[in-house]
Amino acid sequence: MSQAQDLEAVNRYIAEAPLKTRAAEAAHDEWIKWYDGLSWLEKNFDSETWDRARNLKNKFNAANATNASEREMAARVAKSGLTTEEIAGGTRRTLSSGEYDVPLISTSTRMAIGGVVALAGLGYLATKAAGLYLKPYLPKALTG
Repeated sequence: MSQAQDLEAVNRYIAEAPLKTRAAEAAHDEWIKWYDGLSWLEKNFDSETWDRARNLKNKFNAANATNASEREMAARVAKSGLTTEEIAGGTRRTLSSGEYDVPLISTSTRMAIGGVVALAGLGYLATKAAGLYLKPYLPKALTG
């Protein structure tokens, strides 16, 4: 399955699960708002999106538990249940709490910011270079 298909499966699970507690309702709403705001790029390529989705799914499962046994099961699944990486033959990437480490600013956002800064820098340099090249041809009133 692709990441987008995995996300869609989690979305169906959370959207269709019976909400047993007020905390589950809040976790459900948090998921819906977050999932609806994802771009195609985030759904298909940003691994941090999948990590955040798993954290939100685990939060929903814990919030939907109605007794100690269900809460214990949700915590155990979060901490020791098989991960996508393990199924594919990789290593487990969760923290000891069962959560995935998700940075405050995603890699795709950092890359976009870097691209904007680089383009702005290139634009500035191009403007300076064009100004130096054209200076002898411009009227003195424009060049100062």
